[in-house]
Amino acid sequence: LISIFVLIGAGIVFILSIHQTFHSQSVFNDPRLPLYLIIIAISSLIDGLRSVHMVLAQRALKMERVVMLEISAQIGAVAFMISSFFLGADAVSLVIGALAAVIISVAGSHFLFDGPTLKLHVNRADFDEIFSFGKWLIVASIAGFITQRGDQLIFGSLMAKEKFGVYSIATIWI
Repeated sequence: LISIFVLIGAGIVFILSIHQTFHSQSVFNDPRLPLYLIIIAISSLIDGLRSVHMVLAQRALKMERVVMLEISAQIGAVAFMISSFFLGADAVSLVIGALAAVIISVAGSHFLFDGPTLKLHVNRADFDEIFSFGKWLIVASIAGFITQRGDQLIFGSLMAKEKFGVYSIATIWI
């Protein structure tokens, strides 16, 4: 679902930028942004393939392998970012690094964690209970995102890239 929402967002950004809705120097007017969003959507989809055994290890507080895997994924991501930057990837190197981190983490989750063989099975009663509870979490998450990041959505469409970059860095520091 997250991937679908991000893909829809990429389509909306693409259509609005074609119709010159955003400030001419806006981040949202950058023709590379929809591609970056598509890659992030794919990254989210790949992250959904993470092994359940890793989640079970976290639940059982067996964190040694989990932490080692996440640190390795971040080190791998930085290595991919730096090498792709020096190969001329520029801003794409950040997206490449994020994708590399997810791929390393998901692959490691399948190789480093043991457990019984799992099969896909949907229990309708459990699905209904989770969905009825989960839909409110989705609504609350969207509302929280808009509350916390709404300023960046608005300012990103109105400000020049350079000013928005400074604003974004300032919000990170705050």
